[in-house]
This record gives sequence, structure tokens and C-alpha cells, in this order.
Amino acid sequence: MKTVDAISCRFFQVRVFAGLSFRAQFLFNRMHGVLRHILIKICRLTNSGAINVRICHKIGLWSVLALTGCTVGPDFHRPDSPAVHGYTANTDVLPAGRSIALGQQTAAQWWTLFSSPALNALLQQAVRNNHDLAAAKQTLAQAKQMVLAQQGMLLPQAGLSAVAGRQKYGVALFGPSNFLIPPFSYIEVGPNISWDADLFGAGRRSVEYQTALADYQAREVDAVYVILTGNVVNAALELAATKAELTTCRQIVVRDEALLNLARVAKADGSATQVEVLHAQARLIADQAQLPALNQRLSVSRHTLAILVGNMPAVWSPPDFAWRDFTLPRRLPVSLPSTLVRQRPDILAAEDNLHAASAAIGVATAKLYPDITLSADILQEALTPA
Repeated sequence: MKTVDAISCRFFQVRVFAGLSFRAQFLFNRMHGVLRHILIKICRLTNSGAINVRICHKIGLWSVLALTGCTVGPDFHRPDSPAVHGYTANTDVLPAGRSIALGQQTAAQWWTLFSSPALNALLQQAVRNNHDLAAAKQTLAQAKQMVLAQQGMLLPQAGLSAVAGRQKYGVALFGPSNFLIPPFSYIEVGPNISWDADLFGAGRRSVEYQTALADYQAREVDAVYVILTGNVVNAALELAATKAELTTCRQIVVRDEALLNLARVAKADGSATQVEVLHAQARLIADQAQLPALNQRLSVSRHTLAILVGNMPAVWSPPDFAWRDFTLPRRLPVSLPSTLVRQRPDILAAEDNLHAASAAIGVATAKLYPDITLSADILQEALTPA
């Protein structure tokens, strides 16, 4: 029984040493020998018999693996937020009846503060149909699957292999005898399993690296969401403002035409000169020249909204927004600088990039140390698939 145990232990050591360099084997043997010697002394002092010696031999081997199992490289620490608790701007410039709620968190659907049902419905449609946001979500799903794939690399890997070939031995294989083996075909089929011990944390740092990249993609989704909602609200406000300007400009043009007619009548009666008529005509022409630019701004705002909500401008028109559709809240929530940095997706994405770089240092550092992979396979050979 002792002989069988020694043979199996030596076989295990040979399998472990297969992936080590000469220097790593020397260090491994020294550590294993020292621990084994100490444990054997302890077992002999307890007078527990030879069975404890064999157990201590195995414990010494596994203790080496336990002691060398660590994670090298720097551990990431989140940077501290700025210690700022206020703003320097004067709040006296606010309109009457409005105030600032300093330190109050802004709602995720902040556009609801304008109390516009049409705007709320438009934002829901934009979030549901925008192509950039959909692409960012798919990229995030891919990054999450990469994390799962990297985590799976820490587990034992199993597979099934099959080989078919044809073999022929030469005459010189058996020396001067006339023994010959004719050419033959063979088949090998069997399962295999392997496991990377990850002694120095290269696999764990790789999981940390992929997790940081997934967090970065999550911040990118948040950034696209913030940009999308902000652009939709800006385009809606621009549409309402342009319509108001266009309405006012048309009213001014109507009054300019009336003033021009009055100037012409006054000139005909002799109470005005030609200069006054030309002045009124020039004012009318100048005001009319503003109409094409305002109409263009109106078309751009409508087309922008159509693209943002995922539709074509030729088949979809935005709601007919007006200034009266928007109402400013009584209290405007304003975040503190110390909490604002934890809300901005671009700052959090930069932090996740820093985290990924820190984990990449750990991966590169772990590759400087020996790597142990345990593997086993069972193959069945046959001349025929019977």
C-alpha cells in the first residue's frame, strides 16, 4: 500500500512539474521538502504511526500550492471626491418665486420637472427607439458575457478529443530481424480535463479587468442616455423657441407692411417725404429677410427630433410644442460638487478605465511567475471503431 501511494504521489508531481521551468521546479522542491520535513517531525512526535507520515507527505505538497496561491499587482482604490460643499454663484438672479434646493438629488427623469405630457411621451419614445442607445446596450451585454467567459476560465475545463490516422513503421524499428508490421489505420477517442491553479492571480486579475471594462460600458450606456435625453429636450425647447420667434417675426412683418402703406399714403398727401417711405420699405425688407433663417431652424429642430426618436423626418413629425407647454419648477435641485462627480457618467467611465489599467498591471505582473496547469486525459485506441 505504501508503494502504491508513493508511486501515485510521484506521478502527481511529474504532472505538476510538466509546466514549470527548472528554477521553478527547484524552488517548488525546496518548499515542499521543508514543509514535508516539518510535518513529518510533528507526526513522529505524536507517535501516530506510518500512516501519518504519508498524510504529512501529501499535506506538504498541498501546502506549497496553498502558500503560493496569491494575487499580485496593485489593488485598485477609488479616488476621493472633492471636499467642496457649496457654490460661489449668487442666487439673487433667480426669477421671482423660484429657489434652489442645494444638495437635492436630480431625478433620473429630470425632464418631468417641465410638467409637459407631450415631452414625457417623446422622451419615452426616444429611449425606446434610439439606435445609439440600443447599440450601447448590446455592447454592454457583450462585455457582461466576456466577464462570464473569463470567470469560466478559473473552473476546470473539460473536452472531448478524437484522432484518426494511418501509421507505418519502418524496417529499422525492429533491428536486423525480418519482423514487419504492415501499415494500419487507428482511431483515438477520449475525454480530457484541465485546470489552471492560478497561483499568482493572473486569472483573477483578468476577471477584474473584464469586470472593469463591463462597468465602463455601463457608464457608456448612461452617457448615451444622458446625451440622448438632453438632446431631445434641447431640440424640443429649440423648436418651441423658434416657433415663438417665427410668430413674432411674422407679426412684425405685418406691422412693417402697415407702416409702409401709411408712409406711402402720407407721401401722397404731402405730409411725408420719399426718404420716410424708403426707410419703412428698408425695415420691411430687413424683417422679411429673417423669415427664411427661422424657417430653416424650425425644419432642423423637427428633423433632429425625428432622428433622435429613431424615425425618418419624411414619415414622422414631432409634437407641436409651444412655450406655454413648459413650466419651470418652483425649486430647482442642484447637486453638491462632492456628489456630482459620482453622478456624471464620463467621470465614472474614466474611473473604470483607471481600474482596468490597474488590473492589467496585475495580469502582466502575474505572468512573471510560474504557472501550473493540471491536466488529465483518457484515450481509447483501436484499429477499428468497434
